[in-house]
Amino acid sequence: MTNFYGISFLRTVAVTLLIGSCSRQRPVRIEVDYTQQPRWSYLLEVQVDGAVKQADTGRTFSNTARCAISGVPVAGKPASLSITLHDVALSSDLLAAAETENVRRQFDALGMIFSCEDGSVVPVDTMRLPIIEINGWNLFHTFARTVPSLPGSRIAPGGTWDRDKMIPLRSSLGNALGHLYQSFRLDSVYQSAGRSMACVSWNFNYKVEFTDSMPSAAKGLPVLGYGTGFAVFDLTGRFLEQAGILFEVPGASKSNPVSDIISWKERVALKRVE
Repeated sequence: MTNFYGISFLRTVAVTLLIGSCSRQRPVRIEVDYTQQPRWSYLLEVQVDGAVKQADTGRTFSNTARCAISGVPVAGKPASLSITLHDVALSSDLLAAAETENVRRQFDALGMIFSCEDGSVVPVDTMRLPIIEINGWNLFHTFARTVPSLPGSRIAPGGTWDRDKMIPLRSSLGNALGHLYQSFRLDSVYQSAGRSMACVSWNFNYKVEFTDSMPSAAKGLPVLGYGTGFAVFDLTGRFLEQAGILFEVPGASKSNPVSDIISWKERVALKRVE
């Protein structure tokens, strides 16, 4: 017998398919205009569960982060917000209490500008971008993987678009560049509480390339991963309502047979707060 959640899921899929088929010939424009309000608020939650393999032994770890985001419109760029993080809550199996507090304070002072137009995320002050990493995991790049890109023109449900981005990375082991390739799809357009909404999904690949040769100390750190994402845009209000990703860093393989290797699964949720 199909349980309640199974029935609910099947109904959701059926409605989504029906909406998609009915709207296929009706292209829409997905726009974001943050100048409509003086201030915007979001909540970001991250859960990272992974493992560290060391020769014939291994151990698991868990990182969690939760923070409030306050943003103000960027002059001349309606799809962009200048944001600061605050009320940061962080826990990690890999850090001592003093280290956790130090990382939390660095996050608390981090300022970024993100744009839904091209999905870019850049620090407000590149000279003050803190080096914050926990065995290869970095909140700045987590956020960069979560922000979606707009298609740039009218698009109908079922339509697709691609984005290829490069994200600068500073680490204690040297400078690197993150390559992010995303393949987007407009899944559906629907009505909710009198507002028109658009649901977008995407697949992506992420790879870290050191500017110079990879330091020997970095050979066990994760340098590639893949995942899926989703986002909901309010077409009536012209803003990003919510987004999320599931990102996976694989373990050792024939192409990366190092003795010490880190792997993890990362779940991220970004939601607007009224």
